[in-house]
Amino acid sequence: MAGFHVSTVRNMLDKELLEVKPQDRKPHSLEVYVLPRRKGKCENTRVQAYPAAVVIGNHKRGDLYRFKLLPSYEVVSVRMVALVSLDDVPVYI
Repeated sequence: MAGFHVSTVRNMLDKELLEVKPQDRKPHSLEVYVLPRRKGKCENTRVQAYPAAVVIGNHKRGDLYRFKLLPSYEVVSVRMVALVSLDDVPVYI
């Protein structure tokens, strides 16, 4: 399986934000690297899976996208460089 480049994922999510009404957006499955809070401690890096997340916003300068997790409606921010896969397709930098 080939995979998506991070800029392709950005374009897909931006298009969805601009063209699709919030109530009509489809949920995505995400896998994201979660880095430890302390610098220099990369051995604690883990991958967090979000099976149903709907994109609700973005911030270009920080390269952040906000997702609402279903069914809990918790909002999480994800950096594009930390994204491992989108809809079970790998994302590469």
